[in-house]
Amino acid sequence: MSIQLVLSHYLSGLRERDELDALLPDLLLAMGHSVLSRAQVGVNQGGVDVLSTQVNADGETEAFLFVIKFGNVNRNDFYSGQQAIHP
Repeated sequence: MSIQLVLSHYLSGLRERDELDALLPDLLLAMGHSVLSRAQVGVNQGGVDVLSTQVNADGETEAFLFVIKFGNVNRNDFYSGQQAIHP
């Protein structure tokens, strides 16, 4: 069994709140990202749960916006409703 399969199975079993949203920032830090914002309850974050930056190979700083959702999310869910991403 490959480590990717084990990791994929483990991550798919995590809940959104207090599990996946707690693990993702630590994974990003391990990958060299600077985590600027973490998921918070009761705070308006414009739909973005985790914000990080990382310097790319060209020396430019890239911003990464992560939305943590449980289950399948389609385009309609992403742009409309209470949990939508606000530009």
